[in-house]
Amino acid sequence: MSLLCRLNRLQLKGQAVLMVLASVFIVIGVSAMAIMRYVFESNLYGAEEIILISAFWIYFLGAGHASYQRKHICAEVFSVYCRSETIKSAVKVLAEMITLGLAALYTYWAVEFVSRSFLEGGVTPVWRIPLVIVHVSILIGFILITLYSARDLKQTIKKIRS
Repeated sequence: MSLLCRLNRLQLKGQAVLMVLASVFIVIGVSAMAIMRYVFESNLYGAEEIILISAFWIYFLGAGHASYQRKHICAEVFSVYCRSETIKSAVKVLAEMITLGLAALYTYWAVEFVSRSFLEGGVTPVWRIPLVIVHVSILIGFILITLYSARDLKQTIKKIRS
């Protein structure tokens, strides 16, 4: 097995662990907030911040994982009505090129966003957690989507040529 495959497997395992941990943390956090509010008539100040950070990480890591599994949202209406395999293939390549282009653009914007966030140094109101921690999740998610979109385009072109 190549080094790249091993790194990809390690990254996917790490991604899955982070998503599970963040999910568990959100469930425990929301449950604790509900118990504190409705049973003890108190409040768990600042828990929303940590839950929101976890939600961002789940969302963007999950988007990258869905892209890896090719289970992201797509509209395949054209392939149902088109009978020509050549046209279907051309449309699929075009769609994947557009997806890759947009993913790369969003990744570029995410780099600028994280850079600005790092330079400005914003923090959350209660726990003073640097906002760059939240914003890095967006960047990582779009990097993953871009990489997997490039992989999909390469595989589609390779499949058409053979």
